This record gives sequence, structure tokens and C-alpha cells, in this order.
Amino acid sequence: MDYKKLFFLSITLLIAGGCILFRTVEYETADGIALQKLDCKLHSDDNSGKIILQNNKNILTLQLNSRLADFNGYKIWFFSPVIADSYGDLRISKTDVEKIINPLFYQTYKHCRPIKKIVLDPGHGGEDSGAVNKGIKEKDLNLALCKKIKTALDAKGFEVLLTRNDDTFVSLNDRSKFAKQHAADIFISIHHNASLQPDTIGTETYALTAAGAESTHNSPNISKAVRRGNSFDNANIILSHLIHSKVISNINTFDRGMKFARYKVLVQAPCPAILFEAGFVSNITEAAECHSEIRQKKTAEAIAAAVKIFAERCSLTLQ
Repeated sequence: MDYKKLFFLSITLLIAGGCILFRTVEYETADGIALQKLDCKLHSDDNSGKIILQNNKNILTLQLNSRLADFNGYKIWFFSPVIADSYGDLRISKTDVEKIINPLFYQTYKHCRPIKKIVLDPGHGGEDSGAVNKGIKEKDLNLALCKKIKTALDAKGFEVLLTRNDDTFVSLNDRSKFAKQHAADIFISIHHNASLQPDTIGTETYALTAAGAESTHNSPNISKAVRRGNSFDNANIILSHLIHSKVISNINTFDRGMKFARYKVLVQAPCPAILFEAGFVSNITEAAECHSEIRQKKTAEAIAAAVKIFAERCSLTLQ
């Protein structure tokens, strides 16, 4: 056999074949994980950029080059946008797969424990009024809503504590210390929102940003050294989705999405934790609604129902 001729023939075929012959199927690259690797059905529309991931229980709708997605009818913001690589393969970041898709699609609880004690954290207080609009103060709305959530959770058999029970100021560090000292199993910080745009309305729910990832509202001045998550990332996102979806469906408010941030009370939480923004004080109509007994009660009942589901699923995980 003439090995020299065989060698040159091989080179010729490779050159003629171009990139196709050299290409290997790499599911995980610097651009992320290929969506077709995920254990679910994949549908995509090249014209609209709409992408759907589906299993027997869940539907996730993504948009090419966007971080905003829809999970089972409720908005959620991913850490990174879905992209198409140089071969046209659809890819998503490994962090989004591990910290958002897997926990939500497969309810993968980690570091689960029996859920018995809930710490509610009414934001602001004392000299810190939070947002104010025509006499309606955020600090008062936060406390009133927390008291109604406590009543709803008490009725479901949970032990519930508040970081403040009256109009007093509690530092962010002391709120986290309170949860740790009382061995909280869940920490829920309650707030009401504000915007420079008075027509802005809606409800949003925050979980802690995963380590190394960008928060929903980017803060590029934060150094990589402090970009940490915690061991409750999976539980945080599940709890966030349960509370967010229950509230949105119960009071039919505008859905601003499940989001991620590094708020101090979330970073320092000794347990699964979320920060819930119930509505916009800066919008006088929504402020009045948030001040009403009806909306507060419906919101409280929705949050309590979500916590009950979360506790039951944790219990099943431990069996």
C-alpha cells in the first residue's frame, strides 16, 4: 500500500469536507450547554426566536438573546440570555441549567430539612419609612402584611416570628441574626416597591443570585470576589416560584417576574429565603390596593399556601 498517497488523499477529503468533518458534538462549551442535551422536549421557531422546553409537567418558554422567560405561565429572569452558537446550536449557561431549570423542572431540593419555623421580615421601620405616597408608608404596609401572613401561617400549624412587631428600626444585620438565633427554616422579607415612573405597577419576587452570576438588575461595579450564592440556591428558587405564582394567581396582579439579587438579608440568610415586593407605593392606585384589607388578606393566604406546599415537598424529600 502506498501510504504517502493515502495520506494526501485523506488531507484532500478533509479539506473538501470543510468544517463538517472536523466538527464534534460538544454539549458544554464556553457558550453554555446545548439545549438538546436537556432531558425534555425542545421546540424552536427560527423566525420568532421562540424556544420551548417541555416535559410531562412543565413548560419553559425562552426567547433567543433574552434573559426573560416564562415558566408554567409566570415570568422568570435568567442569569444569561439564550444564544445560538456559530453552528446555530441553541445554548444556555450552565448556571441557568443547574440553578433554575433543574430545580424547577425536577423539584430537586438540596439541604432540605423539616419546615416548622418561619421568620417574617417586615422591611424598613422606625425612622426608615421606605417608599411614601400621599401618607401611605411602605414600612406600615410591610408590617400589616406580615401580621396577616403570620395569622395565615399560624392556622397551618407553623411557628411564626417577626423581626419587628411594631414601628421600630431593625438593621439588616440584626434581621439576619434574628433568623439565625431562632433557627428559622424559612426567611421571607416583605417589601413594597417604588419607581420614578408613577405608572409602574406589579409584583416581583427575589431569590439570591447564584455564585458568579449576574443579578437581574446588573451591578457591574460589584467585584467578582463578593459574587457569592449560598447552599440554599435550589430551595430558594423553588420557594420563590411557589410564592410568586400563588400570589400572582390569587390577586391577579401584574407579573414582573421572579428575579435575582444580592440583597443583604438574602446573602446572610441561614435558611431558604426570598424577598417579596408586593406592589408599588409610587403608583397611588396600587398603593391604595396594597393598603386594603382584601388585597393584604389574599396576598397573605397565597404566601401561606405556598409555604405549606414547600414544607410538604421538603418532607417528602426527607422520607
